[in-house]
Amino acid sequence: FTLPFEADIAGARDVILATVARHSAVLHEPAPFARAERLSDYGVVVAVRVWAQTSGMIALRHDLLEAIPPALQSAGYALTYPTSKSLEYAMN
Repeated sequence: FTLPFEADIAGARDVILATVARHSAVLHEPAPFARAERLSDYGVVVAVRVWAQTSGMIALRHDLLEAIPPALQSAGYALTYPTSKSLEYAMN
């Protein structure tokens, strides 16, 4: 997930980890992980790592991809994404 550079990363991390903790398929040991992974052109990329039984991992991944963005947005965090702007120039 990519958050704006000015976002409170620690607060967003708390929202992510709370969302992850509510999912019944997430194992609590080892503990889930949500940390700033890198800076991109658009913001801070936050990596999320969880552990689960292998048989439920695909469904869990999709569930978390659907649950985390709305949780962040409800808590007041904006997600960033690549944008482009077209400029037109008149040639005389």
